[in-house]
Amino acid sequence: MENLSIAFNAVAPLFLLMATGFFLYRRGLADDAFLEKANALSFNFFLPALLFINIYRTEAGSFLDPRLLLFALGCLVALFVLLCLIVPLLEKDPRKKGVIVQGIFRSNFVLMGVPIVTYIFPREGPGVVSLLVAIVIPVYNLLAVCALEMFSSRRPRWLALLRDIALNPLIAASLISIAVKLSGLAVPLVVEKTLAEIAAMAMPLALIALGGSFRFSHVGQNWRRLLVCVPAKLLLTPLIVVALAVWAGFRGAELLALTVMYAAPVAVSSYQMTLQAKGDGDLAAQIVVFSTGAASVSLVFFIYALRALNLI
Repeated sequence: MENLSIAFNAVAPLFLLMATGFFLYRRGLADDAFLEKANALSFNFFLPALLFINIYRTEAGSFLDPRLLLFALGCLVALFVLLCLIVPLLEKDPRKKGVIVQGIFRSNFVLMGVPIVTYIFPREGPGVVSLLVAIVIPVYNLLAVCALEMFSSRRPRWLALLRDIALNPLIAASLISIAVKLSGLAVPLVVEKTLAEIAAMAMPLALIALGGSFRFSHVGQNWRRLLVCVPAKLLLTPLIVVALAVWAGFRGAELLALTVMYAAPVAVSSYQMTLQAKGDGDLAAQIVVFSTGAASVSLVFFIYALRALNLI
């Protein structure tokens, strides 16, 4: 019962914050203009501050584990290649192929990983997950564009992609923090405290904006595709990766970070990227909505199981 309580308490606040955002939008207290600004502020300011301070405060002993990074990226690339081979055999509509590939391999790791891992492992968790985010986010973006572009009729815009990755605030903040950490420089105490206060606002604002952005009215005739995508995203893929991670010897905060990385719902930005690539925006939005709702149950299941088996 204790393990179930820990799992529920780690996940439930995130979805209650998203429900708050949805409620505020429905009541007219948060309109589209506010949500657009809130999302922009979260992405460009609050979340970068959170990643910077988490990495900066990471203990030296847990800093930059190459084995964890190689395992996470190896599984991610292998999953992407398999999906690019399998999905075209099952889906004939070219506008939906890249959306389905992206909907299974990509996750909302920033918003889900940091608070969940921090709640269960308050000491080493923030640094472990933030360092993983610093490496995974640019790879997510690169592979997502590859999936959407290779199945579209447009010419791939690789230079624009590389520019966007280089200018990504989350990546920039993570790399700067890593550089400061490796250099041994100390951030002035007043600056550190200010960044910590800013970082404390990041998750509530981002999750409220995420919840307010949901539009259930977008649900259409893709239920068969959703019955494949959502279980593959939230159950099948994380089960395989977690089993491999346990076999490879990962435990504690590292195992939990890997679990959330693959078991978290699809990133909301996948919808915007699909629109830019002229893919099926309705399907992308539906995968985001249904995977986020179902993850409120599946994430509790994974955390409970790992706790019950004394793996985290």
